[in-house]
Amino acid sequence: MLITSGELRGKSLSFPATLHIRPTSDKVRSAVFDIIRFKIKESKFLDLFAGTGAVGIQALSEGSLISCFVEENAKCVNIVKENLKKTSFTGKAIIFKRKVEKFVIEQKELIKDFDFIFLDPPYEYSDSEYKFILENLKSNLKTYATIIVEHSKKRLGEDFFKSLGFGNYKLKRYGDTALAILYN
Repeated sequence: MLITSGELRGKSLSFPATLHIRPTSDKVRSAVFDIIRFKIKESKFLDLFAGTGAVGIQALSEGSLISCFVEENAKCVNIVKENLKKTSFTGKAIIFKRKVEKFVIEQKELIKDFDFIFLDPPYEYSDSEYKFILENLKSNLKTYATIIVEHSKKRLGEDFFKSLGFGNYKLKRYGDTALAILYN
């Protein structure tokens, strides 16, 4: 797994095969940053379900001021720490070892600080679980914040995001993966 753009483009990140997670592919990560590249500098980035931390670390590589990583799996948190150390971004990172559903309830004030929120839960998450997280995020977003949701292309279509009040959004597909870019 490599950082695909920015200051540390080409730098490899740790991803032990023993971690049973589905990291955001290099192709999809590249697509995310192609979409937000001109706004990422000097921004604040929130990486929910951080896994290895690759997305939040790439945000730092692209010029984000800070990335906040939220991950409940202790092994993943250790990999995020290892990858931050490897990239010398430890001083620009905040890590919460916490369930995302709990984080969005407990950290409402902190959520208001972020310009970009990347959300990549397991693909088997139910619509109600997505809805819970997105409703809590939406009610605490700053003006002009952007939420990017990575999900299976077989789920979460236009009607789902409209029902949550996201009238301004884009849906993009990359193989079996889809990205919903939701604008506040």
